[in-house]
Amino acid sequence: MPQFSLFQELRFVDVNNQNINTSGKWQIDGDDTITLKANWTRITHNVIFDSNGGDSVNNLVVNSYTQIESLPIPEWTDHRFIGWLLNDEFVELPLQMKDSDIHLVASWKGVNDEFEFRDETDNTITITKYIGNDSTVTIPETISNKTVKTLAENAFAECSNVKNIVLPSSLVNLEFKSLYGCSGLESLTISGNAVGSLQYFFGNDESNIPLSLEVITFAEGSTTYSKDLFNELPATHLFKVNLPASLKTTPADAFYKCINIKEAYLPEGINTISSRTFCNCTNL
Repeated sequence: MPQFSLFQELRFVDVNNQNINTSGKWQIDGDDTITLKANWTRITHNVIFDSNGGDSVNNLVVNSYTQIESLPIPEWTDHRFIGWLLNDEFVELPLQMKDSDIHLVASWKGVNDEFEFRDETDNTITITKYIGNDSTVTIPETISNKTVKTLAENAFAECSNVKNIVLPSSLVNLEFKSLYGCSGLESLTISGNAVGSLQYFFGNDESNIPLSLEVITFAEGSTTYSKDLFNELPATHLFKVNLPASLKTTPADAFYKCINIKEAYLPEGINTISSRTFCNCTNL
């Protein structure tokens, strides 16, 4: 077999249309002197696309050691395409092919008319930023058929115009400073299953909690309610608390010794107020 060491991207095919037999030897008929002329073809490789949730993209077959000037752009509802990743780094064009297949993965940013969000590996959604202009913000329970579970740090940064925030019961993870920046907030609907306190959600500084915030409503679908939301707040922060219409029985000790409740509104359908639900709520 002839070698072509200087151009490894070329593959030997045949000689003057005389095929090479399966033993790898030349197969030439007759005793005449002949001139052999090698015929070469470029080796090709695949560009394999993983749309990572978006529309499928057909793979490309390209010659080795050539430049790719453009790449396809996939689509995904409620998402903005950011670029292709190769080994976790964004691809810059032109892309130089070498001597092997490459695997590209699409990178996305979730975005709709109101929110930027992130798709998590557990098939849930994290709200990363509110981008709307409304004074009342309602976060849906699902986006793109995925449960909204987390509110990220600084999701409401510089949202001083927001007066009312309604979070679904599914949103149970509120990160540090997730409500920071809502200096004009008047009411908050939050899951009773949410972990953490208002102080934490506003950046561990009680001065960041606006005095205009007076109404706390526990979202429909909450399965528990806790005074932990009001932990470490001075008595100067007083709230009206609304329990959801679906509630039939209040949890025992739910708001025991909670000095931050000045009014509590129970739904009409409630039939049992458990032991010490509001015991020692001295400002109630």
